[in-house]
Amino acid sequence: MSRSSRFYLVAPLVLLLVIVVGVGVALIGRSAERNRLSAGATITPSPFTEPNPGFTALAGNDPIGADFATFYKERGRVALLGKPIMPELPDEQNVTQLCQNGMLGLTLGKNATVTLQPLTSGLIAAQANIPLVQGGALTYAGLAPAADPSAQVPAPATWQPGGKPQEVGIFVSLGMRNGVAVGHYIPPDFAAYLLAYGNENEIAGVPLTEVLQVPLGGGQTARVQAFANLVLVEQPGANGAAAITPRALGSDWLSIFGRPELNILPQTTIHVTKGLSIQDHPAGANVATFSTPFAVTLIGDALWQGTTLWYHVGWYNLLEQRTGWLPADVVAFSAATFTGVEMADAEALSPDLAKYLSGLGDDAAVAVYVPSQHRMYSFNESLSLEMASVVKIPILMTLLAQAEAAGRSLTSDEQAEAASMIEYSDNDAAQALYDEEGGNPALGSYMRSIGITDFGLTLNGFGTSTISPRSMNLLLEDLRTASVLTPGDCQYVLYLMSQVTADERIGLGDTAPNGATVQLKDGYGVEDDGLYVMNTSGILTYHGQVYDVTVFTRRENTQQQGFDEVNTICKDIALALVGQP
Repeated sequence: MSRSSRFYLVAPLVLLLVIVVGVGVALIGRSAERNRLSAGATITPSPFTEPNPGFTALAGNDPIGADFATFYKERGRVALLGKPIMPELPDEQNVTQLCQNGMLGLTLGKNATVTLQPLTSGLIAAQANIPLVQGGALTYAGLAPAADPSAQVPAPATWQPGGKPQEVGIFVSLGMRNGVAVGHYIPPDFAAYLLAYGNENEIAGVPLTEVLQVPLGGGQTARVQAFANLVLVEQPGANGAAAITPRALGSDWLSIFGRPELNILPQTTIHVTKGLSIQDHPAGANVATFSTPFAVTLIGDALWQGTTLWYHVGWYNLLEQRTGWLPADVVAFSAATFTGVEMADAEALSPDLAKYLSGLGDDAAVAVYVPSQHRMYSFNESLSLEMASVVKIPILMTLLAQAEAAGRSLTSDEQAEAASMIEYSDNDAAQALYDEEGGNPALGSYMRSIGITDFGLTLNGFGTSTISPRSMNLLLEDLRTASVLTPGDCQYVLYLMSQVTADERIGLGDTAPNGATVQLKDGYGVEDDGLYVMNTSGILTYHGQVYDVTVFTRRENTQQQGFDEVNTICKDIALALVGQP
């Protein structure tokens, strides 16, 4: 198979097939067949007894996965486990990550707990011919007699139950022989080393051997003790003081068995831990960019390129599934920690929309929010542009807030002016209400009070006020969810927006799917430079799905050009979200 071939990972990830040696000693098993996963490294169906250079080259420089980060960094475990040499790898409901000195594992679920995985028995069973101490003759294969149940011993006479482990050591009973408990003894120095990182059983697992003496030559001796999850080595230092270190168990595992197999469960939701671009193929062209953490689903296949694993993923825009590839190093499989709005570029919604907006440059700013997905698609979403008559929504909200504070309802005259301002875009009615509520100071104060921080005011009239599409959509959501004002007043504003006259329903109104409910406000006019501005902003509900849209455009040569641009943008949005304009 050539280096350029794609390798689809469909075989099960073989983790930990447990066989009992005494009580609870685990052996790592492997499938009879293994996919060839790496361009440039041959992976055979059976383990090697000698380290395989091709396998060793598979080790990557990966960050610790988000699912394991807390456990890994707690109590100095970075030093205990060493650097990760694989990304997080899935096996249906399990996730693992291989580090230099061990493997982390997680079973997905509500009460999922990170644990260290047993690797040592697999290397012993494979008769791995890897020296455990530099200059010593003891190998994993040589551990086999010491790991046999017949090698288990009674507790030493010097050991006293209930004493401090750092002083008396730990005896782990694994069975009975002639009525006497037998197992393995962890001496005080090894016990103290393990306890520094947490509960010794959770960290190291079951001891598989006694402490073994390993001659090094020159009269020096090392000590080795094998556990299910770790192998500890104590050897003399340069100054004569002995130091305990973990053996590179994970690296040894990789050099004998190669990469673990993947068993990807299609449609599993995964969480991307930071904003990044999704690509059309590994290391290819961008098809979408998210600026925040986000969720996608696994398609079911993956691809290794060198030491980088890429996942094939998909995401939905209400109607259609889009797909692409992203690197495994940014993926988490457990519950998401990001609860904010997912921010994606317009290309993540529609390539056609993105291409059209790119041609408009900074003469257009768009935000599309889909509440059911907590996702906002955008183009120049933070660019504050002139609102024109869209500002009439904040004018009405400010008046209602003042009335609520005074404990009164709107008068009949105020209601008539509000209806004329929203439904017919009557500027005289808007001016009257704007003046009544206190003009710019009142309008700006109210917007700041509800968290809209980029609302800008000028002295050229309320229509030249500015806001970003992102903030305008947040304002629409405040109305839809009744997060500001009373629920009744929010419904009142939305009702008037649903009654906008036909010639004021450009953009969202012109392109809304048949049967959709539309609550909107448009704004258009001439700027100081003589060029036109055209805006539309509103909430659409179609077959139970809701989405908010704000489109601001400027610098059009004619009013009709502005109408055409806004209609084209809104049509592409509707096509992407619900399949029809």
